[in-house]
Amino acid sequence: MSPALRVALVHYHLRPGGVGSVMGHHQAAVLAQKGIQCVILAGSNPACMDSVSIVPELDYTGPRVSPATLARRIHSAARKALGGPPDIWHVHNHALGKNPVLTLAIHRMAQAGERLLLQIHDFAEDGRPSNYKHLLNSVSDGDPGRLAAILYPQAPNIEYAVLNRRDQSFLLQAGFDPERVHVLPNPIPDTPDSTLPPPPPPGPALFLYPTRALRRKNLGELLLWAATAGRDEVYGTTLAPTNPSDRHPYERWKHLAFRLRLPVQFELGASGTPLAHLVQKSRAVITTSIAEGFGLAFLEPWVLGRPLVGRSLPELTSEFEETGVRLSALYDHLWIPASWLGSGSLEQTVRSRLASFWEAYGRRIPPDAVERALDSMTRGKLVDFGRLDEPMQERIIRKLAGSSELRSHLRPHHPWLKYPSQADLAKNRDTIRQHYGLTRHGERLAAIYEPLLQSRAGTPAAPSHEKLLAAFLAPERFYLLRT
Repeated sequence: MSPALRVALVHYHLRPGGVGSVMGHHQAAVLAQKGIQCVILAGSNPACMDSVSIVPELDYTGPRVSPATLARRIHSAARKALGGPPDIWHVHNHALGKNPVLTLAIHRMAQAGERLLLQIHDFAEDGRPSNYKHLLNSVSDGDPGRLAAILYPQAPNIEYAVLNRRDQSFLLQAGFDPERVHVLPNPIPDTPDSTLPPPPPPGPALFLYPTRALRRKNLGELLLWAATAGRDEVYGTTLAPTNPSDRHPYERWKHLAFRLRLPVQFELGASGTPLAHLVQKSRAVITTSIAEGFGLAFLEPWVLGRPLVGRSLPELTSEFEETGVRLSALYDHLWIPASWLGSGSLEQTVRSRLASFWEAYGRRIPPDAVERALDSMTRGKLVDFGRLDEPMQERIIRKLAGSSELRSHLRPHHPWLKYPSQADLAKNRDTIRQHYGLTRHGERLAAIYEPLLQSRAGTPAAPSHEKLLAAFLAPERFYLLRT
């Protein structure tokens, strides 16, 4: 690859964590090693990353301008930083609905024949109806067909990257060109120390949930395990949510934990203690999340020297296990007797909320949608705890906290593992570094950039937005916590 290659990475902002961290890995640890000249364009840079050009209008909290003006400003910033126009624009989450002006600016660039790698971390079609509506009304004047052409232009000069095979399969179902949809997992940076930390200190065993406690993180399930915990177990979370819609249920869980005297500690990371230090104080890391984009939570604990327990997400974890990562202490479902919910309450709730969820996307649910959703969340007379909403989960936790006999009905009873040997921990860590480390990530990026450089401009076409929505809205994927 030519060392003169100029790449502009574009995102709304560089707030710590998430996409901002991925872009930093792209630039400093990956692209620089490949001899690529690179600049990051973002609306803000609170993480104080290097080689960043600020274009305030990119941020969804920044000043509003026209798409043409935004396109001119990011071109100007890129040329100034790179000494010439970018050969490739690598744009993150352009279609999420956070800043529709960027969406329209990228569409203009697609029509102009610019070489684009559009990397999608999160979809407006995936449990974000307010984002979808915002895009539909502000970008395409309410026309779903036109929206697809603007969000997802198809042409030889445009490539797409997604985080996993699930998202790739959904795009292919919608008619995306199979040769231009790539799986690009997020990189896992190496820890500075090549040796594993020592086993956890003596005393109560801390099961740490490193999370900002959003609703989809399924905090009720953590409290369920706390309600069934032995005397030597403590459960901890790291950060509180900032979104008001997540804050109310979070405070409700804190109140319940206090009332029931559950062994749960909240916001252990609020003081600024580095995550690695918190992880090393734990016996194991736990996750109960019901939805993730890439699934960093399933890999990072091993790199930091601690095993992982809790809920699996087979759509994601199956890919990790195929590379050799062992996740044997995870469960796919947490079954409880459906009778604990009361007669008819689950079906009535699913029927109402599923219809509302589809209507939020301007769609009517299929005639068999409720039956398909219930079949996916039940097994005979059992129901998966993670598919329930907060009031139902609270009811179950109260039952379990007051009865040791009822706890025997849980499947699994208690998923925690015998502490693995240092050799087992090291094997998982090394497998993760090999398949998801920065060197491998650079190779994946180069494999996408090289053919894109040789591409010629074409007239953008549109995929089927109806098929993409149908894939994400499938009743089998329905969780009450995501409504």
